[in-house]
Amino acid sequence: MTNLLQYLLQGLDDLQQSVKYPLKWLYLGYMDVFFRYKRSMLGPFWVTISISVVIFVLSHLWAQILSIDFNFFVSYFAIGYILWHWLSSTVIESSSSMPEFEGLIKQIKIPLSTYLLRVSLRNFLIFLHNCVLIVLVIFIFDNQVNIFEFITISLPSIFLIFISLTSLGVMISIISVRYRDVSSIISFLMQLLFFITPIIWHPDLINKSTAILEYNLIFYWIDVIRQPLLGLEVHENSLLIIFVSSIICILVSAFVIGRYKKNIIYWL
Repeated sequence: MTNLLQYLLQGLDDLQQSVKYPLKWLYLGYMDVFFRYKRSMLGPFWVTISISVVIFVLSHLWAQILSIDFNFFVSYFAIGYILWHWLSSTVIESSSSMPEFEGLIKQIKIPLSTYLLRVSLRNFLIFLHNCVLIVLVIFIFDNQVNIFEFITISLPSIFLIFISLTSLGVMISIISVRYRDVSSIISFLMQLLFFITPIIWHPDLINKSTAILEYNLIFYWIDVIRQPLLGLEVHENSLLIIFVSSIICILVSAFVIGRYKKNIIYWL
């Protein structure tokens, strides 16, 4: 019990040091995006263009297959898919982040969580670029946005989701650097989750009490942001589940950092 508390405190201290000096990961995250698209005319907007093509093509196809109103489905799918792209990119990149930063980890002593905040931030910046599509869809299809719920529920939830993604990234990255096959497993699981999460289909098509929805955290992440933008009600437990899961993710990731931080340099 003493060791568990000690590891937890060490991990929390690592997280605190990263948050205390945000310029480190803010700058590194920004530079990652900058150098990735340095010689590109459109920069991160190439990702936005590719997503818009996917949305346009699949919306025409799946709206007919599911017999859903096209105007509603475009908005529903566009918001869900853009959110999914942010979530999945962050998780997948986190699974291979430690080898990417091997040189820095071995040469510079900075908090371990700084590297994962860097990964989360660069994917969040690209997500912000993609939000242009959400604004366009809302404007073109005249969605009745629930401004009050979006400000009071969705915006705080985005912050909590960012924290949860970073915490999950910490756990996944440390496991992946110890067992290199985990990154491939994560990529496969994210593909599977895409189909069992209500992104391209609506929850009303199945029994809402099914485990696919009840125990799917990504469903609540998407629900709490998408519903107000469509003028619909947020699931009654979404915000609570997101808040509680964020606390759990922080505590578990802190323990993992405290327990395995010293081993990482030998696993790289």
